[in-house]
Amino acid sequence: MVPPESAQQKRQCPQCKECIAKHARKCPHCQTDQWPVGRTAVLPTVFVLLFTVSVGFLAAGCCNSVSEKTPEQAKKWQEEETKQPEREQLIDQLVARGVFREVEFRTQGATVWVDSAFYLLDFQEKSTFCSVVYAYIATQARDQYVTVRLKDITSGKTVGEHSTFGLKMR
Repeated sequence: MVPPESAQQKRQCPQCKECIAKHARKCPHCQTDQWPVGRTAVLPTVFVLLFTVSVGFLAAGCCNSVSEKTPEQAKKWQEEETKQPEREQLIDQLVARGVFREVEFRTQGATVWVDSAFYLLDFQEKSTFCSVVYAYIATQARDQYVTVRLKDITSGKTVGEHSTFGLKMR
């Protein structure tokens, strides 16, 4: 049985001001396109932050070693630590926008609960957003070998993973 939509899953259409589903692509009342509005508000912010925050993670060479065996590796992890507040802010924005329903952090990975808003994204967007969670948890653990599991909020089934090999959807 599918639970009825709660007030958190509703929002107001900016055109006609009627109550509609949070992730509706079109308003059922006035037929105004909805999804591109919410989506374009998130994507520029995400891509700018991603390239300044997460791509530096890979380029800095932090994924070359699991531990801090040399002073250079320790310094690189410390540099990554300075990017953590931005990553955390971006993850919070993705949750607030409904791209992720919930993110659970563990010592050696994370579980990201997803639903319809995530499935509407193309593969590159999914990969980009999951990379932010991956960079965040890898830096927290100071370990490249972490895994971000994607789970469907309705079924509880694993629908994908992000690791050192990138995003793999099932």
